[in-house]
Amino acid sequence: RLASHFSVPSSSSSFRRFLTVQSKGSIYADRFPSFDETTFSKRRILSAMLSGAALLVKVPSNAHAAKSTPLQEKFMQALSASDDLERAVQLWGEALDLAPDNSAAWSNRGTVFLQAGRWREARDDLAKARALDEAQRPEGADPLVLNNLANAEGALGNWDAAIALFREAAASDSRDVQEIALANLALALFQVGREDSAIREARQLLRRDSEFLDMRAGLAGFLWASGEEEAAEAEWDALQRSQGGLGGEIYSRATAVSRVQARWPPRCTAALQAFLSLKREGYARDYDGQTHYYEF
Repeated sequence: RLASHFSVPSSSSSFRRFLTVQSKGSIYADRFPSFDETTFSKRRILSAMLSGAALLVKVPSNAHAAKSTPLQEKFMQALSASDDLERAVQLWGEALDLAPDNSAAWSNRGTVFLQAGRWREARDDLAKARALDEAQRPEGADPLVLNNLANAEGALGNWDAAIALFREAAASDSRDVQEIALANLALALFQVGREDSAIREARQLLRRDSEFLDMRAGLAGFLWASGEEEAAEAEWDALQRSQGGLGGEIYSRATAVSRVQARWPPRCTAALQAFLSLKREGYARDYDGQTHYYEF
């Protein structure tokens, strides 16, 4: 559910490219090695998962030039430390020492805090990034910052704030960001017991992108929890057939819960677990590390 926004500052023209990041214990941008990615669009890779990870990296167009600024060098060091969260936090802090008003550095450190499960620190850094964006950017806060701030608020139990932020992020002009934020919105609505709204948002998103695999898995759980068992089974069957069977390979009955449990809010994970076990109760680990049980 993270749309991790990492940018490297540049005084010259720049381009953006997509990377992936791995945090402790979880891959925040699933890469599916069983298919040829040259046939899978960048948007499909993004929208096939919520957790993660599209690291949106702003790289100078003269990236191979001999000279770079100290801030650029610090950004690249921090990005290279993405598999060592403590080191990454330290390096982003050093970047902030160099440029305390750089919203990207605040956003990037906040995203690392999210990956480390340090929710309050993540919320504080991302809120700072949002405030700086709103002061510095004519278009306002970066929607990826809003999405990640919403994740931090949700992890802290502030679901009303999270829902409002997901809606704001979904107003982005970028279809990729819209879909990530809308999917997260559906999950957040279900987490707080607004099943009808969650189902409506999920269905609207799937009308826009029928191959958004993660959202279709979520919708199956939402429908099951709402007592619409036949509709839940129909969504699951559609998921298994998606993209020539790729959906079934990624989200099998044996692996679907493990794929989502570190990414979705706990009630959503529990609903999918209940559906797959054909039961009216499910369980999942909450943001506090405790296992919670839910009846549907």
